[in-house]
Order: sequence, then structure tokens, then C-alpha cells
Amino acid sequence: MEIGLINDSLSSRSFDEVLEIAAGLGLSSIELPTCNWSEAPHINLDALLDNEAERAAFMGRIADAGLGISALNANGNQLHPVSGPQQDEVLRKTIRLAQLMEVPTVLCMSGLPGAAGDSSPN
Repeated sequence: MEIGLINDSLSSRSFDEVLEIAAGLGLSSIELPTCNWSEAPHINLDALLDNEAERAAFMGRIADAGLGISALNANGNQLHPVSGPQQDEVLRKTIRLAQLMEVPTVLCMSGLPGAAGDSSPN
């Protein structure tokens, strides 16, 4: 079994602190939110997509802490009628980055707000 954390839970900490905490707890992996609703400032999606050396250095920091990446999380609601297109773009970039970093899982959220008069989201 693999036990890890999503670094949103430590969004006020630096990335190095997140890695130190995860490793110190004996965790094996971290899940990285890539944008949208995440408050964790630990990943620059565009920079990692555009620069192989930066991507390798980022992944090296994680490996040096004895951790792996369990998933990339494109936190957002891609079906939202207003912000959906921007969140969809983040999801697509996240999928590309996962492929480049050989991360096996990409997470996203689904659903959309209820229509006028609805009592719950769809």
C-alpha cells in the first residue's frame, strides 16, 4: 500500500518543507495540485511543461526526499459554465505534464453548479 499526501494540506509551507514533512512521516508519495482551486504554490505548470531541465530538477527534489508522485490534480470544475474553459485548459496541460513526468494518474473534479431554481449541484 502506498500512503501519501496532497500538498494542498501544507499550502502555507515551502515545497522543501512539504517534502521534508512527507519524508519525515514515512510517506511514500505526494499528490501535486496543478492549479485552479488549489492554494498550494508548489508547482508552476507552464514552466514545467516548457522546460525539460526545470522538470528534471523538480522531479529530482522529490526523488531526493525518497518520495514519488502518486498523481497530479487539476483541481477544478471543467464543466462550469463560466470558468470551465480556463479549468479545462489546466486539465489538458496537467495531462500533458503527467505524460512527460511519467505520473500514472491525473485527478479532476466533475459536476457543475445547479441551474436557476435548482436546489443542488448537478
